[in-house]
Amino acid sequence: MSADRPNIIFIFADDWGYGDLGAYGASEVKTPNLDKLAEEGTKYTQFHVTSGVCSPSRTSVITGHFPARHRVHGHFAGNKPNARRNMPNWLDENLPVYMPQLMQDAGYTTAHFGKWHLGGGGLPHGDLSAPEPKEYGYDETRVWNGNGPTWKGDQLWPTTRYMDDDSTWVHSSSRIVVDETIDFLERNKDKGAPLFVNLWLKIPTHHSGRQRSKKHLTQEWGQIRKYITECLRMLTDI
Repeated sequence: MSADRPNIIFIFADDWGYGDLGAYGASEVKTPNLDKLAEEGTKYTQFHVTSGVCSPSRTSVITGHFPARHRVHGHFAGNKPNARRNMPNWLDENLPVYMPQLMQDAGYTTAHFGKWHLGGGGLPHGDLSAPEPKEYGYDETRVWNGNGPTWKGDQLWPTTRYMDDDSTWVHSSSRIVVDETIDFLERNKDKGAPLFVNLWLKIPTHHSGRQRSKKHLTQEWGQIRKYITECLRMLTDI
């Protein structure tokens, strides 16, 4: 890792508010590792968020534009709801430039793991005519459009959180994408190119499907904290 081209992990959690991290005054949820990042890095206290909704905020992140410029003023849903709101069915993949493409041009190996929500949802298995995330400038992707099917290469990869018949906890999508991020770092750390990876988690937004007990939700949060810690350690070691 060089000083002019550092490795970058962009952690984007779903539906976090300004005051939900310990570094910004929260006390209910403990976020010691993120608090340490804020302490040792740059902490922003005055800023403007282009949207408090999923798809518009993600559009701004990868385009650098106000989302309304691309008619993305609400979350991407099914084709009919999108049409009623005068929205496209996905973010145009033919715009002049996207953030991950800029990173590729700078010599980075790029990846996106986690929630996508920039198009392809709204059907039982997503709108399969939507462009794959790789078309926006990512070398490797493992994504999902919420708690539904997930792209793995050219195949749909179902990674919804679920429980088996005896209600035993199995895993969550967030845990899977953290594992994928760690694996990406391990496989690429000695190849010479700097790394840029989006780790876009579904947590802490509300869970779907079978409702879970407080015990199971507490267990999930503990596991995610563990895996985020490991991911941050990996970045330090590279």
